Amino acid sequence: MSQAADVVVVGAGCAGLCAAVEAAELGLSVVVVEKLESSLLNSTVASGGYFAFVDTDLQRRQRILDSETAFRRDMAMTGGGKSDPALVDLFLEHQLDTYYWLQERGVNFSQVEMGIGMNVPRCHASDGQRIVEMLLRAARKLKLDIRYRWPAKSLTRDGNGFSVSGPGDEALCARGGVILATGGFSRNPSLLARLAPGLERVRIIDGGLGSNGDGIAMAEALGAQLCSMESVKPNFYAYAFREERQGALERFHHDAPVGMVYHLGGILVTQSGRRYVREDINAKSIALATLKLPEAMSWGIYDDSVRRRAAEEKTIYINPLALEKSLRGDSLEGLAQLANIPPDALVETVNAYNAACRAGQADPMGREYQTAKVGKLFALESPPYFAFATAPNLATTFSGVRINTQVEILNRDGKAIEGLYACGELVGGFHGMNFMTGAGLSQAAIFARVAAQHIAKSRSELQRGS
Repeated sequence: MSQAADVVVVGAGCAGLCAAVEAAELGLSVVVVEKLESSLLNSTVASGGYFAFVDTDLQRRQRILDSETAFRRDMAMTGGGKSDPALVDLFLEHQLDTYYWLQERGVNFSQVEMGIGMNVPRCHASDGQRIVEMLLRAARKLKLDIRYRWPAKSLTRDGNGFSVSGPGDEALCARGGVILATGGFSRNPSLLARLAPGLERVRIIDGGLGSNGDGIAMAEALGAQLCSMESVKPNFYAYAFREERQGALERFHHDAPVGMVYHLGGILVTQSGRRYVREDINAKSIALATLKLPEAMSWGIYDDSVRRRAAEEKTIYINPLALEKSLRGDSLEGLAQLANIPPDALVETVNAYNAACRAGQADPMGREYQTAKVGKLFALESPPYFAFATAPNLATTFSGVRINTQVEILNRDGKAIEGLYACGELVGGFHGMNFMTGAGLSQAAIFARVAAQHIAKSRSELQRGS
């Protein structure tokens, strides 16, 4: 059983809904398919809800001076020179229009904040759940056909465009184009093992429940070129032994307490009680070092002085739930027994660290600061002592198919696969080696609209030609 539409959008998160709404507003017939039971289980709802925009009225009201030049510079710096300048230019060409477009459809931005990878505040704060709800409201007004629990199984080209096969014998014919907005692949261990070896050992997977790489598989079957796999990296902050959640329709829950105790002067030790990394390097590098350990996890060891600082400063690095879940011992030996760490090894490790701190020297691992060249080191000698189990986590992959400036997917020869588009986390090449806070959601919305606009233009030209 087959049905035809101008556009088939695969995925109903922020990117997919933006693409569908834009296409419908341009007069195209649209069908959206989503394998999950709700749009509220995707990466957008799990995110912080930040968008990166440049030179907006909200920035100016906060007396923030931003520019396209500053954005390009920050993207080049954050991406390690690996972000595609043509895609950055495409982003900038459409970003202000998309900023206002989102607001016209009910997405509110409360304030602008500083984020990772920027020298000027440009994180426009919203709410992940509200973003999706407002886009769904816009979709309902347009009477869009959105089909949940409809996993796209394969994508093939036929004489009329593309055929998307789904449950049973259902299929959709896309006469104008298919827009893949399927998210990343953080929840697919076999794909991680192939594309980002080692990351299949990550113990904590966050982000959207549908991030299983199905868009990559469909695109690869049509000869798509992949890129930016070297930029897939885990982070390091979450409780190692939380129970796995499956999400909830009303809100996607992220219940892993943040416990970056090393940011406030704690240390990291292995299950054998030995330090293995200098704690003042970035979290992603710590995560990669942790994945090389047999257990792929470690313990954050801290004393009561660190606990008091965390409670008083209300730091983002250690939240109250992390303090509650920490093991507590009146002595290092007692703490070691609770964590199944050899007591003698932990005592020896902490004593060596404390001796270096008292002498004002770099410690045995070469650590010089609490974190990122900030904070003087101090001895951990104020009982009671605490241990927080922590492990690398992976929420986003931000790599995948290579696209051109019409956001068409390129094949392995660098030529466009006409009629096949990608947006959101599925896209590689935009961010580079790291990502700027908020640039992911902005790119999803911007590139989604560009895809819809290109299909509408192509359909119009085809109709005029006939």
